[in-house]
Amino acid sequence: TMWMTLLLLLAHSNADSGSPVGWQSVTQENGISVYKRSVPDVDVIEFKGSGIIEATVAKVMGVLLDSPRSVEWADGLEKCYVLERKSPLHYVEYDHFATPFIIKDRDLVLEVTTEIDVAKKEVRIHQKSVESKLMPETSYVRAQLIRALFALKPIDQGKHTLFEGEILIDPKGSMPKWLFNFFQESWPRTTLESLRKQVLKADIKEHPSFINLFKSTRSGTR
Repeated sequence: TMWMTLLLLLAHSNADSGSPVGWQSVTQENGISVYKRSVPDVDVIEFKGSGIIEATVAKVMGVLLDSPRSVEWADGLEKCYVLERKSPLHYVEYDHFATPFIIKDRDLVLEVTTEIDVAKKEVRIHQKSVESKLMPETSYVRAQLIRALFALKPIDQGKHTLFEGEILIDPKGSMPKWLFNFFQESWPRTTLESLRKQVLKADIKEHPSFINLFKSTRSGTR
């Protein structure tokens, strides 16, 4: 329930009496905290969001690592597919994002790597723009994802996931950076709200690589 979500978020954010170090609070609403920070020598703002998803880490990972179905929940994503798979948890991906008609569409070629920290009971997905011989030639503006991070921790005896997402992206092209920053501020909230809906779909499965990873957490503490 929403009340349970809010209570869980409060329980896991006591260490965050204000904003995370270096981050400025933007909004705290519906169990989702949004932050931003400036980055030296970069014109765009970095954004961060955190909140609880009422699903296991394995199920959230089942959503995050399913490239073709990312179009169902990622805002503005028109096309997404793997260009090169180096391992089950390491691949190069192509993304095409639709933009308002006055702005040219953007696309990205990303390296996606997943890091598992068993000691901290945390999974981290790292994304960044890369060059690839397999990248398609398009008429879109090739944006640059400087960095993105999704961090997932099991809570509530493993039944729910504490999710944090960070993104720093340069849209490139002639789009004014202040305008991009304005629209990008909604990314953390939109992403979390969309993930919360996506994990509820009946055909969403737990990712097999993560089902038993934090098994002990389910009988441990929150």
